[in-house]
Amino acid sequence: VLFHGCTIPRGESRTYPNIVSYEAVNGTEYY
Repeated sequence: VLFHGCTIPRGESRTYPNIVSYEAVNGTEYY
């Protein structure tokens, strides 16, 4: 699942750090 460019309506500011961590780990495939 690719979260890049996807925003979650509920708790966006709360979920954002998790997305950053996800991109930091799995984002290397896309960057």
